[in-house]
Amino acid sequence: MMKSTLALGAAALAIAIAARAEPGISKDTIKLGSYLPLQSGLAAGATQMKEGTEAYFRWVNDQGGVNGRKIEWIVENDSYNPQQTVAVVKKLVEGELVEIKAAEAVTQRVRQRMMEELTVEDRLNDEVREILTQHQDEMRRTGVSYQEMYKKVKGQLARDRKLVLR
Repeated sequence: MMKSTLALGAAALAIAIAARAEPGISKDTIKLGSYLPLQSGLAAGATQMKEGTEAYFRWVNDQGGVNGRKIEWIVENDSYNPQQTVAVVKKLVEGELVEIKAAEAVTQRVRQRMMEELTVEDRLNDEVREILTQHQDEMRRTGVSYQEMYKKVKGQLARDRKLVLR
């Protein structure tokens, strides 16, 4: 799936409210709630993102935090599963780690975006088949293997679009 999805998971719900007595904010701490696919095909990238973000927050905290408040980052695992994401978002909202006015709308948007990401490869496969259909006569004439060409075209499109496929 695209790297933007990981960013969506980590950033869309990691909302820090720089205000006085807001949920997740005390005189000493700012709690940020987030989720990442820590147990899935995307776990390696998500783990790197988690470790990098933790290192950054450690650095911020070592510099005195944000307006004297230390950042506490709570990460939940959604395993890149839409049903699990719903439960994780609910947990973050109920734990006052995320403040949103329309939790169900946000949950639905996250689920929709994940489903779009899950179908990226299917759409890419359809596009590759269409491209190869347009060039099938030329492929037959030159003796190019459909399977080899399929892999090459798919790989090139994925690289061009910076897609991470399962």
